[in-house]
Amino acid sequence: MTGCGATSLAIEQKGPTILAVPFVGLIENKKKRYGDALLGIYGEGDKTAEVAAYLLDHREDYKIAVTYDSLPKLIRTMRALGHDPYKEAFLAIDE
Repeated sequence: MTGCGATSLAIEQKGPTILAVPFVGLIENKKKRYGDALLGIYGEGDKTAEVAAYLLDHREDYKIAVTYDSLPKLIRTMRALGHDPYKEAFLAIDE
């Protein structure tokens, strides 16, 4: 169901969470609300340094919002940094 707050719930729950969303605008909207607690990943270019710095600061409770297209790139980046998002994170898929 849309508009029920599941996206916010996914961000606010304890534990590592990756939020896959269809539009950059949704990431930007959530970034305005949650600030530095949420990392937004989208667009072209290498995001390794940005992801690495964020994960250092948010080891146990990271929240990353990513567009559908950028999800595979994020997974590869996290694995290269020694994280296994398949084992350690909750994946929420927003419509």
